[in-house]
Amino acid sequence: MAKYYEITGIIDFDYQESFFGSYELAEARAELKEIKDTLKRDGYRNIKITPGIVPNPPPIKEHH
Repeated sequence: MAKYYEITGIIDFDYQESFFGSYELAEARAELKEIKDTLKRDGYRNIKITPGIVPNPPPIKEHH
């Protein structure tokens, strides 16, 4: 099992949408900083990082 972080936001009548996901909290925080203002302008609210557990995570690719 692995911890996974998703950026989610709510629009319309409580429809939750996911915008980004990462196994790295720092990466999710950086992405949230980049897209939060745009999402607010588009009408999303309650924009946040939601941690979860992935029972069978895909292998993490190594960067060479």
